[in-house]
Amino acid sequence: MREKRKKNKGFTLVELIVVLVILAVLAAVLVPVLLGYIEKARNKKDLARARQMLEAVQSELIDLYAKNGDVPTETPVIPEARRKSSDGNAAGSKNNGDQDITTSSFKKRVLSLLGMSEDEEPFLFLIGIGSNANNPGSSFNSLMQGVNMTKHDKYTVFYAIYKETKDSKMLFYFNGQWTEDSPRNYSHNGSNSINDTINAVNVFTKGELKGKRMQYYLICYNGTKYSNNTIQEGGFWNDLWSDKLK
Repeated sequence: MREKRKKNKGFTLVELIVVLVILAVLAAVLVPVLLGYIEKARNKKDLARARQMLEAVQSELIDLYAKNGDVPTETPVIPEARRKSSDGNAAGSKNNGDQDITTSSFKKRVLSLLGMSEDEEPFLFLIGIGSNANNPGSSFNSLMQGVNMTKHDKYTVFYAIYKETKDSKMLFYFNGQWTEDSPRNYSHNGSNSINDTINAVNVFTKGELKGKRMQYYLICYNGTKYSNNTIQEGGFWNDLWSDKLK
């Protein structure tokens, strides 16, 4: 009987503590690794979706070019942005001609190409195409390096910002590549920096796109609307560049 009791003897308190310590050490090592794998998988998925969105938008722009060709100066290239209405599609924003087309049929066609519903669209998707706007104002003349875009430029996406969810990493497309590094640095309170790839009047200052000026089209945005039409509100731009969108 004594021998049988010895064989059925459980772990001692010391042995249990040792096991718990080993498990804690393993958790401390493995959990960050596992979380890192999950984060990488999410980033890859976001990047894949960003590429698909960009390809769909460029496809729609090519279709518009085939139908419309060149457009009168200062007229938005995307027809749905040429009217003023209560749905946020401004006819023309101050200086740069940027457009909020988050409720447009253009956006719906892009989502349709991807088999995506509006409930599945990303938190943010904004593109920059060759500018069709005139001089942005005398105070910016010294920053101008390129204004006269070709009609092909006006239908070409040179720049894009993508954010899958409010808490996702922001992705930037420029110089033909996607990156997590912003070409604009707003740590200096919004003022133009000589180190920026894109200056205060949306002209590329370096790289393959140097001299090309853009105007922006906000295609998807599911954050809090700003007091004015989102694309025209200064607070929206400051929050965008500093990745603090509401």
